[in-house]
Amino acid sequence: MTSPCVARRNMSSPAKKPVSLLGTMGFGGRADAEQSLEMVKAFLDRGHNQVDTAFMYVDGKSETIIGGMNLPKTVSIATKANPWDGKTLKPESVRSQLETSLQRLRTDCVDLFYLHAPDHQNPIEDTLRACNDLHKEGKFKELGLSNYVSWEVAEIVCICRHNNWIVPTVYQGMYNATTRQVETELLPCLRYYGMRFYAYNPLAGSLSWYTLQFHFKNYPRVIPK
Repeated sequence: MTSPCVARRNMSSPAKKPVSLLGTMGFGGRADAEQSLEMVKAFLDRGHNQVDTAFMYVDGKSETIIGGMNLPKTVSIATKANPWDGKTLKPESVRSQLETSLQRLRTDCVDLFYLHAPDHQNPIEDTLRACNDLHKEGKFKELGLSNYVSWEVAEIVCICRHNNWIVPTVYQGMYNATTRQVETELLPCLRYYGMRFYAYNPLAGSLSWYTLQFHFKNYPRVIPK
């Protein structure tokens, strides 16, 4: 019998233009509410509209600050549930985290809801069933994965398709000039299942930026006039 995963391979989708997302892990930490708002305004003024946060960012301050910005409906917001610091991806914890995030963000629904990382202590089927229930309740539009390895992504897609649950369509992972392991297996896996890839830490923790600063300082002639 043909696997539902193999039967639904999608390689014909046209390539889409890359987009930029604003990561907000520093909101409420390095940046206060006023500074955070200035960054979001600058981001939106340049034609971007996707803001990324998480339940765990600065103990919830990131989500709370974003929720207080009164952003237009055209702004897409993503958040994440995690299995750390006493939390799990059991159904009750996933629900609690998402509903708390919605309260902080002052919204009834987020555009994208991620599982922030694997929870190997609890059955993934239970987690995915809970996600499907939350999706049917209208609490999020798209499901995403982050920090899962390629075989886990394939397993999750298979489980979701077999049960007619919401299938993840986005993966967020680390990718930059010095961290390129995703090229070997993960990116081909995502391409096979038609999932978008969003890179975090693209400047390698500002390593690339400091390198550019050094270069421009010591070799000013290369700076475009």
